[in-house]
Amino acid sequence: MTTELFAWAPPDGTEVLITWLSELGETRDERPSGGDLPFRMVNRIIGTDDRLTDMGHYSIHTFAETKPDAQYEAGETHKRLLALAGQFTGQQKVTISDGQEVYVDDVKVIESPHFVQWDDENSLYRFVGTYRVDLRYVAT
Repeated sequence: MTTELFAWAPPDGTEVLITWLSELGETRDERPSGGDLPFRMVNRIIGTDDRLTDMGHYSIHTFAETKPDAQYEAGETHKRLLALAGQFTGQQKVTISDGQEVYVDDVKVIESPHFVQWDDENSLYRFVGTYRVDLRYVAT
């Protein structure tokens, strides 16, 4: 017996955020050993949906060589994320790798960026923020 699948799905939120934050510098879902700094890493931690909107929680890590630089870059990351849903300037369009144009419905701050030690040697400094990003389902 064949069952028809739901014809709607959310865009890849991790890719949306990586694309959006890449304007600030290198951004990926993994931290490459010896990569450029400053660097941003995006990971989805958890989420839910109501079959219309995906409400994903994302951890955004901002790395730099010094603690003041990491804090500054995390502030820039935070401001850019808040601009994404366009509360003040209108929704921003993000074009992902498959050519799909994505608009984010809302960005809510769960945890503002704060210092989290990366390693015992403090070879890198990291600030982490957590955000809920609402993405509307699109036809698949």
